[in-house]
Amino acid sequence: MKRFLLLFLLFGSAPLFAGNDNLPVGARSAGMANASVGLQDVWSVHHNQAGLAFPDAPTASVYYENRYLLREMGLSAFAFALPVKQGTFGLLYHAFGSAAYNESKTSLAYGMKLSPVFSVGIGLNYTTIRFGDVYGRSSALCADLGFQVQVTKDLRIAAHAYNLNRAKHSGIVNNEYIPSIMRLGAHYTVSPKVIVATEVQKDIDHPVVFRAGAEYKVVEKLAIRAGVSTRPTLNNFGFGFYLKQFTLDVAASYHQTLGFSPQVGMTYRFGKEKSETPAP
Repeated sequence: MKRFLLLFLLFGSAPLFAGNDNLPVGARSAGMANASVGLQDVWSVHHNQAGLAFPDAPTASVYYENRYLLREMGLSAFAFALPVKQGTFGLLYHAFGSAAYNESKTSLAYGMKLSPVFSVGIGLNYTTIRFGDVYGRSSALCADLGFQVQVTKDLRIAAHAYNLNRAKHSGIVNNEYIPSIMRLGAHYTVSPKVIVATEVQKDIDHPVVFRAGAEYKVVEKLAIRAGVSTRPTLNNFGFGFYLKQFTLDVAASYHQTLGFSPQVGMTYRFGKEKSETPAP
């Protein structure tokens, strides 16, 4: 309880408690400090729907994070990507919090290639905030838009905007706007074994956040990851284990005051595997 109160004092005025802050999900990206706007995997349904243009088989994934080892700050999520003739549909659900306070988001997304080097994606999100059984709940709809450009064989530029329509909750949260968040990043393939990702994030009501991460494929079935981010300052690390169509991702972030936040994710790719590692 003491750590929970400390957390509230440290971040009470920050987006963490603003409600429906589009909290990052996915253990692979968590290991890279969530520098994920340029990634192309099933969790693109959340990070940047333009990345959904690239999965070539139906894929399902689950994720859980225990923020600062506090039961009240558990974050769980499910993602599913379904390729069709033109592009890929994505479905996402994530929930954060406890019985006293919780928020959730259900998203439907679509991503497709407009050219061999340019992809675009859109998403529609139904967000909910609930304050126990006394104050009730509030819901809203908001929209996403993202794109990715393959500038060269090794360099990809990506951008994403969350809550384009400036949706807001009313009633129990005093007409509070859902955060409108813009992200711009670069994704560079250093070699077949190494990728580096960087991004900046700007909530229109808060200062800029910087993130940088890297992934190193040690052997065919093992990748290691690390990254750093600001506001708050976090150090991240993680591992990915690839076993045919099944992937296990484990990660953790460390805050110098609040401690560790462990993350774990499991992904299953339906159909014959073309590569044991996801698209970079």
